Amino acid sequence: MDVQMEHQLAEMGGQTKILDSGFQCHFTHETFGGLAEVFGRYETTNERRLYRAIQELERVQIARKISGRKTLPPATSPSSP
Repeated sequence: MDVQMEHQLAEMGGQTKILDSGFQCHFTHETFGGLAEVFGRYETTNERRLYRAIQELERVQIARKISGRKTLPPATSPSSP
């Protein structure tokens, strides 16, 4: 562990002892770019899921406020990219 990391860990009140430094991983620019692309897709998928869940929650909340109505308002689907 380098000096800067040890200093930061000490500031947080932590202690560490490295038993085995293990395999040092080195990413190439291409590997990092590929990983960033994959994580970007995951991020987009999760944002879309969150958006749909928020829309569904809002729809259910509106339906609960409407008295005497047996059906929920129709769900609208977000436009596809």
